[in-house]
Amino acid sequence: MSPRLASSLVFAAATLAGSAALAQTSNAAHSPWSFGAEVGPAWHHDGSYLPFARKSPTTPAAGLFVGRDLAHLGPRLTLGAELGWRSESTDGNVRQAFATTLVTNSAQAALTLRVELLSWLTPYARFAGGASYLDASVSDGDGGTLTGGAWAPYGAAGAGVMLTSGRWFDGIGAHTLRVAVSVEGGYQYVAPTAIAVSQPAPADERAASDRIASQSTSLGTLDPSAAYLRVTVGFRF
Repeated sequence: MSPRLASSLVFAAATLAGSAALAQTSNAAHSPWSFGAEVGPAWHHDGSYLPFARKSPTTPAAGLFVGRDLAHLGPRLTLGAELGWRSESTDGNVRQAFATTLVTNSAQAALTLRVELLSWLTPYARFAGGASYLDASVSDGDGGTLTGGAWAPYGAAGAGVMLTSGRWFDGIGAHTLRVAVSVEGGYQYVAPTAIAVSQPAPADERAASDRIASQSTSLGTLDPSAAYLRVTVGFRF
């Protein structure tokens, strides 16, 4: 074997060993489960959203998630799955006379692909899919309110970085418990959805059966897609 070939083999072996050691010492890799909360804004860009945004089409969002690592695809790559819920709420007005409210709840399942860069630093990509429920209401200020909602397909793609603590909880016997914080940016797609509202039925069954039937009023088609920033705080264990 030539000295050059031997040197190349030794270098390749050292590189693989170093990569494997790096993955093995990753704080995130030692803790396959995750649980936490998320917050962050969504920036809506379509004009159909403006009647539901009083000052700006930027809306706050919050949610919860739970995840589990599925497989190690290489010395640095980890594939994980995640289930989550995300909610946005905003209010606005139409013609300065009708107050509007829109609450969007999204249930989603996601796949994440992590790169174990350092023991505490983990870049990742995330792809999610699910469904959103858009709950809208319009009020005239005199007690009259129309409500309505609709389901729409949901999808999202983003990338971010996760910071994971070391073995802070060894003293209490929680050897795999880690604190994890992440920052992610991306785009969420919600299919354009026709929204119609109507007067809600009275809670009393007799009053509901006696009332005159009323037709729903269309608010048009709403496009809730938006760029988003997602900040999560939680635990890995």
